[in-house]
Amino acid sequence: MPGILPPPPPPPPRLLARNCVFVSLILTLALLLACSSAAPVADPEPEPAAREAPAAPSADPQPEPAAPEVLTAPVTTENTPAMPAATPVTDQVAAGPTATPETVAPAPTPSPVVAVPTATPIPAPAATPVPDTPAPTATPVPTPTPAPTLTPLERDRETLIAIYDALGYSLGHRVSDDSIQFWPGVAGYGDAGVTELDLSNPADDGSSVITGMGIPVELGNLTNLTVLNLGGNRLSGEIPAELGNLSNLTVLNLGRSRLSGEIPAELGNLSNLTTLNLSRSRGGESANRLSGEIPAEWGNLSNLTTLNLEGNQLSGEIPAELGNLTNLTVLNLSENQLSGEIPAELGNLTNLTELHLGWNQLSGEIPVELDNWLKSIEVVLLRGNQFNFVDQDNKCVKRYMEERFDYPGYFGFAQWCE
Repeated sequence: MPGILPPPPPPPPRLLARNCVFVSLILTLALLLACSSAAPVADPEPEPAAREAPAAPSADPQPEPAAPEVLTAPVTTENTPAMPAATPVTDQVAAGPTATPETVAPAPTPSPVVAVPTATPIPAPAATPVPDTPAPTATPVPTPTPAPTLTPLERDRETLIAIYDALGYSLGHRVSDDSIQFWPGVAGYGDAGVTELDLSNPADDGSSVITGMGIPVELGNLTNLTVLNLGGNRLSGEIPAELGNLSNLTVLNLGRSRLSGEIPAELGNLSNLTTLNLSRSRGGESANRLSGEIPAEWGNLSNLTTLNLEGNQLSGEIPAELGNLTNLTVLNLSENQLSGEIPAELGNLTNLTELHLGWNQLSGEIPVELDNWLKSIEVVLLRGNQFNFVDQDNKCVKRYMEERFDYPGYFGFAQWCE
């Protein structure tokens, strides 16, 4: 027909096939890009192996893009060679978006190990050889010679020398004498040592053997002494407590020795003592002036027969413990400052023949416990006290004694009167 243009000739078959392949590639790339942009970034792998990694959220399905329509011209069979069949494209386009596999976190790169520099060894100085020096020969230490064992008599010799030095004696040549029988005051000795020491003043004429010296404490080392007599001297100071070590002592005479101070209680250890004389005696410059109380420990002197404390300055009460001295025959406590009542325990002294309590500050009544023996006693001296039965003028109490004790009055009855 006139005016109508003929249709364009169809493209060659080879060009058409090439275009189909090119379009398929473009669609495939578009799908891959869409899937990669929609997939979430995988979380890094958790450090602890025990924990489970959270599940990755599933990607939202993307709609499959429609294949573009390919316009083809009508193909005439006349004078057109047969078109080769198009080679089918397989596995080019995925049916849907493929899930991106979980990304494994790369292992941390280890830090490079820094090599520690090796210390350069310092060479030790070569030891200077020391020439062999011979070891010094040790000076032998002399073995001390043990002190010779002294016999009791030799030991007492050493003690006596110390006593004589303390008392001012001059022994002279007698110290070197093998026998001590001529030493001053040694009245008895034997293999057991010195047993009697008599340094008294027998003259009793006002003179003295020892003047102004205290009793040496070394006397306490003569433990075998049975008699110690220092009476009649002009000593000074107190009676040393060391005399309480003389456990074998039977006679202790310190009368008329100008002693002062308190009587040591340690004398109560002399359990073998039979005579204890600490009296002033006739007074004068040699009189004792002992003070304080009579020790209660003297109640242990169970063998004592004579106790003479007359003429001192003793105070306090008469200890009831003196009632334990059942062997006592003479008790002289007169001319002191004793106070209180006569203890009833003195009623135990049934062997007593002389009781001297005059010129003290005693008071009260005579205990009835004394009734059993007081009427048979030979000498009783109670005057100069403050007894209830003595009148204000301290007159004779003959009637009182006659009525109460049937006192015979034939022996020293004047002792009851002023």
